[in-house]
Amino acid sequence: MTQQPSQNKQILAKLDEIVRDVGDVKEQISSMKKQIEMQPIIDQGQHKAQDERIMQNERRIKQLEDNQRWIIIAVFGAVINAIMQLILY
Repeated sequence: MTQQPSQNKQILAKLDEIVRDVGDVKEQISSMKKQIEMQPIIDQGQHKAQDERIMQNERRIKQLEDNQRWIIIAVFGAVINAIMQLILY
Protein backbone atom coordinates (compact mmCIF):
# COMPACT_ATOMS: atom_id res chain seq x y z
CA MET A 1 0.00 0.00 0.00
CA THR A 2 2.90 2.34 0.42
CA GLN A 3 3.53 2.31 -3.29
CA GLN A 4 -0.04 3.16 -4.23
CA PRO A 5 -0.08 6.65 -2.65
CA SER A 6 3.36 7.35 -4.10
CA GLN A 7 2.20 6.32 -7.56
CA ASN A 8 -0.92 8.43 -7.17
CA LYS A 9 1.22 11.43 -6.23
CA GLN A 10 3.43 10.85 -9.27
CA ILE A 11 0.39 10.53 -11.53
CA LEU A 12 -1.13 13.70 -10.06
CA ALA A 13 2.16 15.54 -10.46
CA LYS A 14 2.38 14.44 -14.10
CA LEU A 15 -1.24 15.47 -14.68
CA ASP A 16 -0.53 18.89 -13.16
CA GLU A 17 2.47 19.24 -15.47
CA ILE A 18 0.38 18.21 -18.48
CA VAL A 19 -2.35 20.68 -17.52
CA ARG A 20 0.25 23.49 -17.29
CA ASP A 21 1.68 22.48 -20.67
CA VAL A 22 -1.79 22.42 -22.24
CA GLY A 23 -2.46 25.86 -20.76
CA ASP A 24 0.78 27.16 -22.29
CA VAL A 25 -0.14 25.67 -25.67
CA LYS A 26 -3.60 27.27 -25.51
CA GLU A 27 -2.01 30.61 -24.70
CA GLN A 28 0.39 30.32 -27.62
CA ILE A 29 -2.42 29.32 -29.98
CA SER A 30 -4.45 32.29 -28.81
CA SER A 31 -1.58 34.69 -29.50
CA MET A 32 -1.05 33.11 -32.92
CA LYS A 33 -4.74 33.57 -33.74
CA LYS A 34 -4.52 37.24 -32.76
CA GLN A 35 -1.41 37.68 -34.89
CA ILE A 36 -3.10 36.00 -37.86
CA GLU A 37 -6.13 38.26 -37.44
CA MET A 38 -3.97 41.38 -37.22
CA GLN A 39 -1.59 40.48 -40.06
CA PRO A 40 -3.77 41.90 -42.89
CA ILE A 41 -4.02 45.21 -41.01
CA ILE A 42 -0.25 45.24 -40.45
CA ASP A 43 0.39 44.43 -44.12
CA GLN A 44 -2.00 47.16 -45.22
CA GLY A 45 -0.18 49.69 -43.03
CA GLN A 46 3.18 48.62 -44.43
CA HIS A 47 1.94 48.95 -48.01
CA LYS A 48 0.56 52.41 -47.24
CA ALA A 49 3.87 53.51 -45.72
CA GLN A 50 5.78 52.16 -48.73
CA ASP A 51 3.45 53.98 -51.14
CA GLU A 52 3.91 57.23 -49.22
CA ARG A 53 7.71 56.84 -49.35
CA ILE A 54 7.56 56.18 -53.09
CA MET A 55 5.40 59.27 -53.64
CA GLN A 56 7.75 61.39 -51.51
CA ASN A 57 10.77 60.14 -53.48
CA GLU A 58 9.00 60.88 -56.77
CA ARG A 59 8.31 64.46 -55.60
CA ARG A 60 11.95 64.91 -54.62
CA ILE A 61 13.17 63.55 -57.96
CA LYS A 62 10.77 65.87 -59.82
CA GLN A 63 12.13 68.85 -57.87
CA LEU A 64 15.71 67.84 -58.72
CA GLU A 65 14.82 67.46 -62.39
CA ASP A 66 13.19 70.91 -62.41
CA ASN A 67 16.23 72.43 -60.71
CA GLN A 68 18.54 70.75 -63.21
CA ARG A 69 16.49 72.17 -66.08
CA TRP A 70 16.86 75.70 -64.69
CA ILE A 71 20.60 75.21 -64.20
CA ILE A 72 20.99 74.12 -67.83
CA ILE A 73 18.98 77.15 -68.99
CA ALA A 74 21.15 79.46 -66.85
CA VAL A 75 24.36 77.92 -68.26
CA PHE A 76 23.09 78.30 -71.84
CA GLY A 77 22.12 81.88 -71.05
CA ALA A 78 25.60 82.59 -69.68
CA VAL A 79 27.24 81.01 -72.75
CA ILE A 80 25.03 82.99 -75.14
CA ASN A 81 25.72 86.16 -73.15
CA ALA A 82 29.48 85.54 -73.34
CA ILE A 83 29.29 84.91 -77.09
CA MET A 84 27.24 88.08 -77.62
CA GLN A 85 29.75 90.11 -75.60
CA LEU A 86 32.60 88.74 -77.73
CA ILE A 87 30.72 89.55 -80.92
CA LEU A 88 29.75 93.08 -79.86
CA TYR A 89 33.19 94.11 -78.59
